Amino acid sequence: LARAAGGGDAFSFVLLGALHFDRPEHHDMAWVKQDKPNDVRQIEGYCRNTREVTPLLFATVRATIATLNQSPATRVAFVLQVGDLVEGLCGSEALAVRQNQESLAFVRAAQLGAPFLFTKGNHDITGPGAVAAFGHVFPPFLTEQSRRVAPSAAAVTSARYTVGCGHAQFVF
Repeated sequence: LARAAGGGDAFSFVLLGALHFDRPEHHDMAWVKQDKPNDVRQIEGYCRNTREVTPLLFATVRATIATLNQSPATRVAFVLQVGDLVEGLCGSEALAVRQNQESLAFVRAAQLGAPFLFTKGNHDITGPGAVAAFGHVFPPFLTEQSRRVAPSAAAVTSARYTVGCGHAQFVF
């Protein structure tokens, strides 16, 4: 949990680190084993975390936001995730699109109680087709979420965007 203030406005936001959302079906494992053999165990670990840890983390975040939102003084303006939303290393654009879409479906289903903003991390654009998949899947979601924070926010068209909140400007 973080608080920001400036010009008399104060607000809270929840800060999340790298999530590396991942599932086995997101990968062409033949490609991974051939081109990225040292990453096989990493993928297995992130898949386990996505299955066992991430749901518990999001439940805790949801409960924390619900508690904080009971008071206008501590209302959570948004959740800010600092990159590496997904693991990447899928092996094709189609698989990267699937991983990105499923990560957003997970975020939406979590119903955190606040908009979810994130910045691009290296894993979000790692592997064949990952850059294109990022550009197809994430900007519409980020536009929607940004406009929940600031209704007049510009459409997000790339990994570079800004969101104003109170007297603060967040640059991604």
